[in-house]
Amino acid sequence: MYMKNFCAVVCVTLFLFACSGTPNNVTMSVNQGQCLTGGGDNAPITNPTTAPYCMSVTLQNNNSGMNANNVQVTSVGLTLSYTATATNGAQQSFSNNICDVQASGNVCPSGSTIFGNITVYDPNNCATQQGSKVTTLMAGGGACTFYLQVTAESYAVGQYPIGLTYNYTNANQNYSISQTIYQDVNLYAGGESGVFTYNGESWDVGIANITGNNVTAMINDMYGNLYFSSGTSIYMYNGNATSILGAALPQAVNTINSLAIDTSSNLLVATNNGLYYTNVYSPQSWIQPAGTNVPTNATVLGVAYQSGIVYATESTTVFSCAESTVLGVSLTCTNITNGGPTQFYANSILAESGQLFTGTTTSASTYANSTWSSPYVFTPVLTSGYVSGLELYNSVLYLGVSASIPTTESTLYSCIGVACGPFVSTSGKTVYGNINGITTDGAGYVYAVGQGINSPDFSPTNVASIFLNVGTSGALWQSISGNIGNLNTVNAVSMLTH
Repeated sequence: MYMKNFCAVVCVTLFLFACSGTPNNVTMSVNQGQCLTGGGDNAPITNPTTAPYCMSVTLQNNNSGMNANNVQVTSVGLTLSYTATATNGAQQSFSNNICDVQASGNVCPSGSTIFGNITVYDPNNCATQQGSKVTTLMAGGGACTFYLQVTAESYAVGQYPIGLTYNYTNANQNYSISQTIYQDVNLYAGGESGVFTYNGESWDVGIANITGNNVTAMINDMYGNLYFSSGTSIYMYNGNATSILGAALPQAVNTINSLAIDTSSNLLVATNNGLYYTNVYSPQSWIQPAGTNVPTNATVLGVAYQSGIVYATESTTVFSCAESTVLGVSLTCTNITNGGPTQFYANSILAESGQLFTGTTTSASTYANSTWSSPYVFTPVLTSGYVSGLELYNSVLYLGVSASIPTTESTLYSCIGVACGPFVSTSGKTVYGNINGITTDGAGYVYAVGQGINSPDFSPTNVASIFLNVGTSGALWQSISGNIGNLNTVNAVSMLTH
């Protein structure tokens, strides 16, 4: 690498002696939520401007005066390091030079573009260590910005410090500056008193404490934005603020049952009056999808999306709808109901890993490759209630059961293939009570919400509205205490913070 234009008025032979000034007045600042947009080298073209998964980092050379120094990154490079809790409680550590392989022209002798679940986008070559693209930060305010983005949910609920260090030189001497940012994996729970946040230690009043407007459904998009229903409105939380999404839903809508989002960022809403949608990045009025056999003016209890297909359930019907988004959302729907009449419920539909999962009264089924599997077999047999939550992790399906459950019967099950049994803690204990929603974090820990949830593992025994199982790391069922009322829905989502 080479240095250029280090001193404005000096003789070349005096270069190393005349450039004193303020050689280490370089800063690193972060902008939470800022995404790289517009494409370019290694840039995700469809990114929004801001999102919880994103962060920009700016290096700025504040050296000033006649003898001020320009600076460049050293061969040690710009480093990133962190440790996080992954599957089964194992700790994963990452530490290396940052280098955007594509943007640098594949000049990364020891650097990484991906650190666990964080991808580096460096279109300005802030971290490139060698070659023609090495960036010089000019004295008097020269700056360079690169970007970090979470690309997958990979870790347990909690907060993980991330160390960033910029190692630079003024050709006389080497210096470094550091900044600590965080990856926060938050649990969001919605219910009769709004949305609350759990960070692994305690509940916070959350992103929207909307008293009187029951939160019934929740989903996140591929950039970590969270969407939830409250009353008859849809809200968006972008990591910094909460706002109402689009105009008001039509007056005919008085119940929101389920949410789904497609790859074009259209949010689909299942209501008592059919399906509606709007685009989350250019929200307009809520529109009912056009097309063939689309469920309209009827109660749609569930909606899910996968690979160009929208699935929707009415009380006794399942629809598979091929989606076209050339001019708004257009659906071509086919009735794929399996066998005779079956009762479906809100919050009992899931589309993932090439399969559709539906929950019914005392059972569930899987649809894939245009074929329904045999109904799931529960041992012991469910005697009451209905499947009210579905979650898939590492090919294991977790089901919650709600409504009129006797305290002797488990309400959380794990299913391998189509065989389901009570999901027990390491002590062999079950949980019981009304479960309305289930989620897993990136490490596979299972979280459930509802009303009156209890377990013999709870000490002291108390009725909780949420509990967690810490996987196979040896812990018992644990309740998460807090006066947050009855809950309907739960989601675990990461964000980059500082």
